[in-house]
Amino acid sequence: MMLLDELNAQQKLAVTHFGTPLLIVAGAGSGKTLVLTKKIQWLISDLSFPSESILAITFTNKAAREMKERVQNLLQANSDLRLPYIGTFHAFCGDILRQDYHHMSGVKNYSILDPSDQLKIIKDIIKDKRLDEKTYSPYYVLNRISDYKTKLISVEDCKKNIKNEVDEILSGLYRQYQDTLTRHNVIDFGDMIMKTVILFQNFPDILKKYQERFYYVMVDEYQDTNHAQYVLIRLLVGDTQNLTVVGDFDQNIYSWRGADMKYILNFERDYELATTVLLEQNYRSTQHILKAANAVIKNNLDRREKNLWTSNSEGDPVFLKEFHFEHGEAEFVANKVEELQSGDASYSDCVVLVRMNALSRVLEESFRKKNIPYKVIGGMSFFERKEIKDIIAYLRVVFNLNDNLACQRIMNTPTRGIGSTTILLLDKLSLENNLSWYEIIQHSEFDHLIKRKKEIVRFYDMIQDLILFWKSLSEDKISSLIEKILSVTGYKEMLEKDSKKDYQERIENIYELMSVAREEELDLGDFLQKISLESNPVLEEDDNNYVSLMTMHNAKGLEFDYVFICGMEDDILPHYRSKSSPKDLEEERRLCYVAMTRARKQLYLSYVKQRILFGDIRYHLPSPFIDEIPTELIEEVSVSKDSVVSNSGMPISLLSKTDEKSSFANASSSQNSKDSTFTIGEHVQHSAWGVVQVVRISGEGEKQVIHIRYKGEIKKLLARYAPLKKI
Repeated sequence: MMLLDELNAQQKLAVTHFGTPLLIVAGAGSGKTLVLTKKIQWLISDLSFPSESILAITFTNKAAREMKERVQNLLQANSDLRLPYIGTFHAFCGDILRQDYHHMSGVKNYSILDPSDQLKIIKDIIKDKRLDEKTYSPYYVLNRISDYKTKLISVEDCKKNIKNEVDEILSGLYRQYQDTLTRHNVIDFGDMIMKTVILFQNFPDILKKYQERFYYVMVDEYQDTNHAQYVLIRLLVGDTQNLTVVGDFDQNIYSWRGADMKYILNFERDYELATTVLLEQNYRSTQHILKAANAVIKNNLDRREKNLWTSNSEGDPVFLKEFHFEHGEAEFVANKVEELQSGDASYSDCVVLVRMNALSRVLEESFRKKNIPYKVIGGMSFFERKEIKDIIAYLRVVFNLNDNLACQRIMNTPTRGIGSTTILLLDKLSLENNLSWYEIIQHSEFDHLIKRKKEIVRFYDMIQDLILFWKSLSEDKISSLIEKILSVTGYKEMLEKDSKKDYQERIENIYELMSVAREEELDLGDFLQKISLESNPVLEEDDNNYVSLMTMHNAKGLEFDYVFICGMEDDILPHYRSKSSPKDLEEERRLCYVAMTRARKQLYLSYVKQRILFGDIRYHLPSPFIDEIPTELIEEVSVSKDSVVSNSGMPISLLSKTDEKSSFANASSSQNSKDSTFTIGEHVQHSAWGVVQVVRISGEGEKQVIHIRYKGEIKKLLARYAPLKKI
């Protein structure tokens, strides 16, 4: 059968399994996307499943696009077939709510908040409640609310589980936040899945409709599911056995987003008739890279054993290099990229991975010095630009006149004489009377309070004209509407006046938004939903030839010929906050494994002894994960002092003995210590805390301070009083 010809034995088993729930444990580079798309093709061609009865859920827009393209290519012989539903959890739930949300809310049209609007609401609520933003920062509160929704904890549930004053305050903030969303007729991203679950639980007929529509369910990256997503899948599958999930215990790196590995570990417990198929043949990496990655991950205890192997060539050993300072590390990476690019490689074949964004600054500096094209993945996206958000706000108001948040953004943009005092008054009246701003303006009883009513009425009259124009169009509706918005609102004129330096770039961005609208002829509600989903931080790809620079978390699902992992240092990887928790430490090891398995041909690891980080000089030991790689798999190179440049620009060999002694840490200890010197990285005995590690020594004489690590935290002790002794 041609459909199965390119598959190995385990892949064929996974593709042709039917009748009971299936867990596919897919190791890195084992061809899971090929298996998923082939399974879709097999269900349609061999089991005669209607293509529209298959639901395939992914975690990222990029993965959904790639799967759609592959399935479309596989099914192109039969042009009459519709594509299965392939999309992210949020896209899928958004489509359901667009159809059926009114059953539980009584509202047909709603808007989706973007993160900046969420933040503004929370800030206003915190200010209104006169809470200390240092104690209840808007980001912290938003994260807690998001966590509630991930765990399907409603406002009422939250109130029932109050255990202390903080819980009580957060419960109140959660309630007021949700009340604000309801009043503005908007939902946030956390609501999309939670409200879909509630819809299914409260309206069995609606659930049954979707169960009958989607007779076979497939879920990618199952190890990253959170509680709300897990419950959603359980509801959709119901009593049928038509479920395939794909995942890898060793690639669970998003627990901080609510991902819970227990759902993949307990799959066979949830579905008693489940079958598990292991995909263990790696098609991506060389043997050396794969063996090194396997050697690291096998040290985790909370995992299922699998033997990832490859028939690829042995390849070069993993390259490991030590540097005294971060500038030497960055210069090495830039030089190596230039060397690779001068051969057969392109810049786009190279990626530099770091544990945290803060490490990228020096790398960027080296790339700029050598004119190496690079892109920091995760920078400001297209949809985060001010001009794009403004135009989208206009579209939101045209679609939903009661969208107060969108009105707030553009009511005085361009300037219309409607100041912040008037806007605050509208918001106050809206809150007190449970009416939208538009509804407030329709009530004459408020006229005596609103001094700028004429200007506000003129604004809404303009919006009404735009609504009539939009409804009169028969084709190219959204791009034509954007063009109309630019002219009648005065926005284009404002850009010309206020943004002379970057006017062309800004107006081109808006034209690009019009191009996005033309690519898919969607109605306005669906277009705004698509934009909301796309504006979430994602990896955007294009054909430009540049080096990618990103965090390890952003590298998930990608692969490159040449991978540089910089900052392989203790307290960076693993992160210092993970040290006190075995569970967190195992996730850091999984993160290292994911980073290593991005490499096809060559893997470069590097670490430095001394790094300026967050404005402070820090001394580091190599990452313990390096010690887990067998020495026969590594080509290790040390850096001579003469070749390293200090932060002041001086070669280390020219530094005075005093400077060198200060930098690398032979320091006098206190009178209370039995020994006269300590060394950076040394483990010593504290009289009360037990064994601690010396990480830094600063100051001199009586002001000398010893910095030690205790339970993952850095503590400073005045050297002359520090109760420390050598072990």
